[in-house]
Amino acid sequence: MTIFLSKANMEVYRVASTDPFDRGLNGVKIEADGTTVAGNARMLMAVSPVTYEDKLSWPYAAGDSGDTPVEGVIMDVDLLKKIKGGLSKDKRMIFKHALLTKVKDVTRVGFTSINPAGDTVTHSGRPQNHNYPDWKSVMRRVRGEGGEGLKVCVNRSDLIKLLEAMQAAAPDSGGINPAFIEIGADNEGMIIRCQNLQTGQHAIGAIRTFDTKGSWFRKNAWERAIFGIRIAVKKKIAKKLVGK
Repeated sequence: MTIFLSKANMEVYRVASTDPFDRGLNGVKIEADGTTVAGNARMLMAVSPVTYEDKLSWPYAAGDSGDTPVEGVIMDVDLLKKIKGGLSKDKRMIFKHALLTKVKDVTRVGFTSINPAGDTVTHSGRPQNHNYPDWKSVMRRVRGEGGEGLKVCVNRSDLIKLLEAMQAAAPDSGGINPAFIEIGADNEGMIIRCQNLQTGQHAIGAIRTFDTKGSWFRKNAWERAIFGIRIAVKKKIAKKLVGK
């Protein structure tokens, strides 16, 4: 199976554990289908696999694609950073991906990218010999057995700006950084509350909901499989026509 990692796939390293003794979680999990996963004891992120390989026009000389084991591989964060940092600034799709490739040392996994001149660059590393937590069950547990709870859609950039401002106003040297989030009863938005523990001051932020025009972001097959959502399919029973 040909596995490409997009730049989006590589970005998950940002939430991986930075604790060198946090085995498994201090790396990026690459599943057999190309899904990438990273997280720590507080947060978790996954990005779906690349499914548009035919649109990348990958040159034959780029190298033989390699397969990941059924259980996937865990690669070091520094390697993913290096691969992402080495991607071309060219905005064309082919330059924003790396192909999982075979290398001479069979104990290593290679990742090959292409620069605008058509030259290939391969970075490789040895997978971690650790078990990765069952991240899918974590996702299901956080979502809840009863299905979706309260839902709200906000502008992502606005939310990040608000959180950055609140973090600056109420820093926590202990690294706990609690943010108390309240969803408005009329679904007009949400309130975020925190406290500057040094001065005792409270900070509150409000962000309006994003107008989705009455629609909600549908879960695709990849997400439904992770959350264990089954779609009921109604079977149509054809009636036999009986001639007179």
